[in-house]
Amino acid sequence: MQILDACEPRLMAVRQPAAFRGVHSTEVFEAREGLDFGLIYKGRHPATHHTCWVVMGLGDIGTAAAAHFLHAHARILGSLTGRRCFAAVISVDTNKGWESSV
Repeated sequence: MQILDACEPRLMAVRQPAAFRGVHSTEVFEAREGLDFGLIYKGRHPATHHTCWVVMGLGDIGTAAAAHFLHAHARILGSLTGRRCFAAVISVDTNKGWESSV
C-alpha cells in the first residue's frame, strides 16, 4: 500500500475495511461475501521517474485474479494504454475462483 501511495499519478487508494476507492471519483470497490477485487496499477516512482507496477488484491483471491488478468491480457492493456499510467480494477467471484476475473 505504501508503494501505491507513493507512485504518481495517484489514481486509487485502499480504504478500510477492504475496498479500493478512486482518488478522483466517487467509485468504491468493496469486497463482500462472494466478491473480491484486485488492482493492476502502472505509475511512476517520484524519485526515479521509472515505471512501477502494483498488483494487489483486497484478499488472496483478488490478488491472484489481478495477477492472472495481467498475465492473460498484458498485450491488450499495452495496446490500450501505451506508455501511459493507468489503474485497472479486477472483479472476481470468490465462489468461482480467480479464473472468473473480469
